[in-house]
Amino acid sequence: MAGTIVLNFAVGAAAFVFTFLSAVFQNVWSVSLWRAFIAFLVFFIATYIVRWLIGLFASPAATPDVGNHVDLVTPEAGAHGPHSAEAERDLAESFTPFQPPRLDRTEVEEDPDKIANIIRRLADE
Repeated sequence: MAGTIVLNFAVGAAAFVFTFLSAVFQNVWSVSLWRAFIAFLVFFIATYIVRWLIGLFASPAATPDVGNHVDLVTPEAGAHGPHSAEAERDLAESFTPFQPPRLDRTEVEEDPDKIANIIRRLADE
């Protein structure tokens, strides 16, 4: 990105002052201040976008091959990397599957007559 954010503030401040001075003689000071604030925001954001575009198009590419070249070289079979046979063997030896404790079902035995009476009371309400 070209320049610094100080440039954004400078352009925004210039727009603020110009807008405020041109509007204060024809409007109430609060309206002039509000319009100057909006001008500051618009010019601040516009300067940021222009700086970004200048930085995007004007800067020379430091590494022109970045993103254009794919390295298709595979590692040697004996290399000790994260996917080597030795690493997989160590992983298989250290792996123990998770065995949660078995949950037993507890049956609450209720008298069928009691359940029928509860349903009758609920149906009456």
